Amino acid sequence: MTRLRKTLPSVLLLACLPCAAAAAESAAPPVTVLRPEKGFIDDAYAVTADNSTLIYVNTDGANWAKLRAIGLPASAATPATAPTTSSPPAAPPPAAAPFSVPAGQSIEIIGKLPLSVTKLYLLPEDRVLVVSRDTETGGVFNGNVYNLKSRTEVTIPGGIGPASDITVGDSGSGPLVVAITRPGERSPEYKLQAFSARNLKPVASKTWKLEDGEPRITTALGIAMPLYFLDDYLTLATKHNGTFDKKKDLRQPDFLAFIDTLTGKIKSQRPMASPTPLLDLARLRKDHGESVLLVADETTQSLQLLAALPRGPEGGPTELKTALTWPRPASMYEPASLRSQLVRPDLLLVSAMLDPVNEQAVANKRADPDDYDVCAVDLSGSAPGPAQRLLMLHGNKRPLSWMASAQGRLAVLRKHKGFSRGGTEIEIYDLKLPPAPAPMVPTTPPAPTPPRKPTQARPR
Repeated sequence: MTRLRKTLPSVLLLACLPCAAAAAESAAPPVTVLRPEKGFIDDAYAVTADNSTLIYVNTDGANWAKLRAIGLPASAATPATAPTTSSPPAAPPPAAAPFSVPAGQSIEIIGKLPLSVTKLYLLPEDRVLVVSRDTETGGVFNGNVYNLKSRTEVTIPGGIGPASDITVGDSGSGPLVVAITRPGERSPEYKLQAFSARNLKPVASKTWKLEDGEPRITTALGIAMPLYFLDDYLTLATKHNGTFDKKKDLRQPDFLAFIDTLTGKIKSQRPMASPTPLLDLARLRKDHGESVLLVADETTQSLQLLAALPRGPEGGPTELKTALTWPRPASMYEPASLRSQLVRPDLLLVSAMLDPVNEQAVANKRADPDDYDVCAVDLSGSAPGPAQRLLMLHGNKRPLSWMASAQGRLAVLRKHKGFSRGGTEIEIYDLKLPPAPAPMVPTTPPAPTPPRKPTQARPR
């Protein structure tokens, strides 16, 4: 591999060792390594959809923070298009090329960011959403949007936030920037705001007030207990008491309803035999809004996969809570190291660190290496598949975080040893993701056979 040279003083690119086949027990070398010469890399970073560019926050943590972009080496997942010998058919003028930076080059996009950036999201139309925590007002979050090409901030009337959380969800008609404020001492209500991720215009807002300070809200079906959010806060699961049927002189069972949080419409509902599993899900999903996530269940001492997938019956999504099968026994991993990202609707990436002093290591009177297993979990079937290891990383006694593109380019942040925020370098890897399942092709049922006449001979 050709060694990349330093192009700008703020970032140094180092070439990796020649790629070689690695055994399952060995860590693969990175495609390239990025180390800033000034400050450190914050926890907010992402790889563009075409794998060509890394967008990240560079800061000293106290005085300055900048949004930067750097071009990455070509990825095997996005090969160049081969030239054709025949003349292509006439086509409309091509759209403007998406934002990218040539490999090895580094540019500053925004020179002044909030000092407490926590995450960022790449939006359509070459924009990026930067989410920061306001530590002076109780730790609420605010969102700022920047145009990558013009290197300017996009003005949003009223702004995004302050909120308890800000994320990006899929409404079915397009991505939405969603800001949620949870009930607190000053405001006993849930408040949601949504903006189109394409044009940043407000789409909807909704307030759900608690009844007399109790964990109850009023829905189209009556008084209900809010349990947990799904679909990046766009769906709320609620528990309703069963009504009394006078004709049958019987109280109907309680039921679960899924509500569109922005409109209040009831998406689906179904009877509920026992509230215990739902209350358990509400406990595990507390402070979360995503439909698929990985959690460490302290009650069962297991690593649980929670998935509410839209493939269930009319009564709502199929909700799964299952102990995930890992390449090694689950008891060997450190629960606090769990990390997951849904890169495709059918594919979840997960990672966990091997606990150096796990029970087996203690029994063998040794310490295991603090290796990380990065795995893929297939969600396309009726039940989640086991965690298939795609990459193993040596921890080197430093925690790490990562983000991946849908094309399998993985950016791994090697974090500081004694400081929880940010890290000293980012390593780039190319994962070989399982192929996406082929779309279901509807089949045309055969035409019905016309009835035979009484004198017609039967086919042999």
